[in-house]
Amino acid sequence: MNYVMHNGKRLYFKRGWNEDAVRGYYNGLLLEQDADSPHRYEYGDFRVEGGDTVADIGAAEGNFALDAVERAGALFIFEADTDWLAALEKTFEPWKEKVVIVNKFVSDTAGESTLRLDDFFAGKEINFIKADVEGAEACVLKGAEETLRSSARIKIALCTYHKQHDAEEFEQTLGGAGFSTEFSNGYMIFKWDKTLSAPYLRKGLIRGVKQ
Repeated sequence: MNYVMHNGKRLYFKRGWNEDAVRGYYNGLLLEQDADSPHRYEYGDFRVEGGDTVADIGAAEGNFALDAVERAGALFIFEADTDWLAALEKTFEPWKEKVVIVNKFVSDTAGESTLRLDDFFAGKEINFIKADVEGAEACVLKGAEETLRSSARIKIALCTYHKQHDAEEFEQTLGGAGFSTEFSNGYMIFKWDKTLSAPYLRKGLIRGVKQ
């Protein structure tokens, strides 16, 4: 497997990806997490703190988790795409004593291939949730209602650009659970959508804090 040096740590990619594929993909990651990007998860004081229990939901290659791993006390990586598993295991091998990789979808139901955060973290503390799950973020929230409501100190970074009304709906949901919220800077630009006849903008993600 090919890898890049990401902030001094090896970040591995899927088997079979050549150097050009890795280079193109990684450049996209760097753009997404630029300080001015609407897709940036951590920003300013909104970040994983030392000793936090962290859930990276929809981890893919794991760049967010890799940035957080040395600060986290425990790190749970949720990725349903089995093609990423070998790369994730290789990337996080140096921290395997505090990293758990879970090959399931995080949703609002529990089954053979799905789980609910309320079940997974029942009776356990969680301090930071990052979720980027290609439009299934609402299901993640629904399956974490008790976790979000009962947690005394928790942050969540949730993508809002996959569906047109996610931003306002997630803002309302998190506010009802006691979070103060803010949206990332700027907008994601969509040039085509079957329901609209012109380009439109969406907020990239919402950050929520309860403490």
